[in-house]
Amino acid sequence: SVSQLGDGSKEYPLRVGMTCLRLVRDYVSVRNRSDCTTMFHLDSTHSMVINGYLVFAFGYSDRGGYFYLLAYFCTSQKCAVDIGWCIRCIKRVCMDVCGVEFTPQFVMMDADKAQFNACTTELQLSTVLMCWFHVLQNVWESANEKGVGIDDIRTIFAEMHDMHYA
Repeated sequence: SVSQLGDGSKEYPLRVGMTCLRLVRDYVSVRNRSDCTTMFHLDSTHSMVINGYLVFAFGYSDRGGYFYLLAYFCTSQKCAVDIGWCIRCIKRVCMDVCGVEFTPQFVMMDADKAQFNACTTELQLSTVLMCWFHVLQNVWESANEKGVGIDDIRTIFAEMHDMHYA
């Protein structure tokens, strides 16, 4: 699909994507290296939206934790069908420009049902992970609710950090 410049309603959504050939080629180049593992990131501005249109940043990170932008998308809705449209656009561009399928091994995203549903539908071979911030936030809230002491919380977070970077 190409950009859809609807009126922003559910019947005629606004969907626009933006990337450049170099970003796509760089991603494919890194992805094709046998010594690299990349993590595809899907992030949205859902809590920063003032005018009602969401911006999604698609990118990837390497083992060093560096983030590289792949594309931006703007949609009028935050439904699985809209996020799926964005993912299909990236898949199409990777195939059209580089002749390869967009099949990231890992996908990291916010704790959001629409994003999860879109990723599991469009990226069926990928392992979907919750973003590290949300994992830590959930552990912090759970530990506080259960009355875990601060020293034990520090130990938990130190061990989680070690596990994350293992």
